[in-house]
Amino acid sequence: MGFSVTVKEIPDNGDNTKQDPDSYFTDKEIFESVQEEDFILWYAGKLFGHADTMEMQSDVIKQISSLLAEIEDETKLNMYVEQLLKFYKKRKIWQTAIETERKRKKEESSEQADEKEKDIFREHGFYIKGNRYISLTDKGSEFLWSNFILEPLYHIEDVIMPKRLFQIRNVYGIEKLVEFKQDEMISLPKFKLKTEGLGNFIWNAGDKELNKLKNYLYELTDSARSVTQMGWQRQGFYAFGNGVFFQDEWHEADGYGIVKLQGLGNFYLPSSSSIYRDDPRLYDYEKRFVHLKRSSVTLREFAEQFFLVFGDNGKISFAFLLATLFRDIVTTHTSQGFFPILCLFGPKGSGKTDMGKTLMRFFVTSDKTPNVRNSTVPALNDTVAAVSNGLVLLDEYKNDLDPLKVEFLKGLWDGSGRQRMNMELDRRKEVTAVDSGIIIAGQEMPTVDIALFTRLIFLRFPKSVFSEEETARYERLKEIREDGMTHLTLEILRLRNKMRTEFRHVLNMTIKELADKSGTSDDVSRIANNWAVPLAVYRCLEIYLNVPLTFNELFQIVRKGIAMQNTECKTNNELGGFWNTVQFLVSQGDLLNEGDYIIKYQDNFKSDVIKPVTWQNKRPILYLQKSRVFKLYRQSGKIVGDKVLPEETLKYYLVNSKAYLGEKQCRFKVFYKGMPQYDTSVTTGRQPTQISKVFRAFCFDYLKLVDEFEINLESATQNIKEEEDIEE
Repeated sequence: MGFSVTVKEIPDNGDNTKQDPDSYFTDKEIFESVQEEDFILWYAGKLFGHADTMEMQSDVIKQISSLLAEIEDETKLNMYVEQLLKFYKKRKIWQTAIETERKRKKEESSEQADEKEKDIFREHGFYIKGNRYISLTDKGSEFLWSNFILEPLYHIEDVIMPKRLFQIRNVYGIEKLVEFKQDEMISLPKFKLKTEGLGNFIWNAGDKELNKLKNYLYELTDSARSVTQMGWQRQGFYAFGNGVFFQDEWHEADGYGIVKLQGLGNFYLPSSSSIYRDDPRLYDYEKRFVHLKRSSVTLREFAEQFFLVFGDNGKISFAFLLATLFRDIVTTHTSQGFFPILCLFGPKGSGKTDMGKTLMRFFVTSDKTPNVRNSTVPALNDTVAAVSNGLVLLDEYKNDLDPLKVEFLKGLWDGSGRQRMNMELDRRKEVTAVDSGIIIAGQEMPTVDIALFTRLIFLRFPKSVFSEEETARYERLKEIREDGMTHLTLEILRLRNKMRTEFRHVLNMTIKELADKSGTSDDVSRIANNWAVPLAVYRCLEIYLNVPLTFNELFQIVRKGIAMQNTECKTNNELGGFWNTVQFLVSQGDLLNEGDYIIKYQDNFKSDVIKPVTWQNKRPILYLQKSRVFKLYRQSGKIVGDKVLPEETLKYYLVNSKAYLGEKQCRFKVFYKGMPQYDTSVTTGRQPTQISKVFRAFCFDYLKLVDEFEINLESATQNIKEEEDIEE
């Protein structure tokens, strides 16, 4: 086999009892005191020690020469012969015996090869000679099929794109690794195009001969499954572009891109194959998603510096990273199978994107990130589908995104990928899997669609100017991340069994503890559940991680985060936008007190949805004159570029809001271009009477509006007296 073997022989202790190595070599000194000998010389000494006759010595020389015949290095062989002369002194006999053994081995090998060729010819109608495929014509002459042979390696199993790997070798000894698509094996023109495209590899025969060759090659081909997505695989291992992590051990891919896993079979990582390894155009992501084993930083060292630089945001993001590594377990136990999206919001230079890039170093070797504004939806879909239980960072989010992109981002929350027609699968509908943890970063708060905002864990980065000390801390973190941190990824992945057995119970317990702080509305509940996911994951793994963060500390950070995001949600949702616009229009004098709205303090009330009710203390009720308010709301939104709701949609939201008290008639004063209108024909004393009209108005509990949307429609001089309800 080509090994250089030595022997240490445990000495006889004199009483013929057996001594095992572990009982004899009790320390290093004893081990080193025993002489180390070359195996062939040691073996020769043992055999010659019992060879008392010429016949026995002849047999020993044959045995030793059989070993020496495997040595191709003539210098090394002569050195052995020189040492063997002390056992048998005739050099010529040693040399003759070695040559005899070499000749015998060559003849045996040739006979075996000849027999193999005969078997191939009998079964398939051709034989192999001089790196050619050859058959015989009816007249007995040779017909050369090719000037090359194919050594079958692996059949790559794939539903859409099966392939076959071969080592191709021509008559000039030129050898290459080649990958054939299946259609290139069933079409003679495509087969010839492939082989000749590699160089001087010519096929002279036809379809019939190619089919015979395939019958032969396919019988000898082992199978391997193609790994088409990085990260966690259903077979139970985590794949990188250059190897896999299986049963807590790293398995490197070979030069063919193959990883052999005991009990699972063979798996193909094309980016590690010598075919594609040096081509920068192909498998770019997979070549960056690799485990290089260059860093020795510990998880604690990283976490300390990460928390020092990014504070509470770093602690939440670290927990999100942990959750991402076990995303498939998390989504099994969340309602609708959701997984939150991490949102990093702040001005340029605030560090938001740098934090995302730091987390990405747990998976990839570069800072290359897709720009969500410049990428198409299909390209974004391919990006997020490229990895399972891994992170994807989408940068440069802005609220003026194409609505299709916004809908795409919303769908990532519950793993809804993009649907497309797969033309290679009989035009069947295919949904791309979304199995990754998503980070979006940008300078605008994602409030263009409140449904997206409630799918986020929203982190703010308000600071963009840093001290020298803070800058030095960040530079140290960059040094730590420079060599990659995939070794820490593997360290965390070893905790998968802990997650699988404990997460469901811990998640339910964590959600219950957060429930009292989360409110009761659907949006608030969704936000709280989003934050609960990384919190519960950290709770599961805390005792196994050596990092400077306690669950109780993280719990308090999460509570503050939920409260902050709920506040932003109230003021930035569809209704929040409407009431903010109303307040703006009031401050600008476009909406007029008593003309467009009235706040009445009442101790009794009834409407079309509220039965007569009496309150102990007077309550402010907001009466809203719908037609003009809705019209000005739409006009204002168009002028400033804000998203405005269609009137029917707006009415639906208002009617179903918590502050809505129903609809009833109310008298409003008439204004024209901001000026009150008077009826000069009717006067009260010396003053003309201001004109008023009765409209059906939307009624709201004003205090609930103030609490939920933080609006103020009352001026300091406003003095609304209680008025009698107008009877319907």
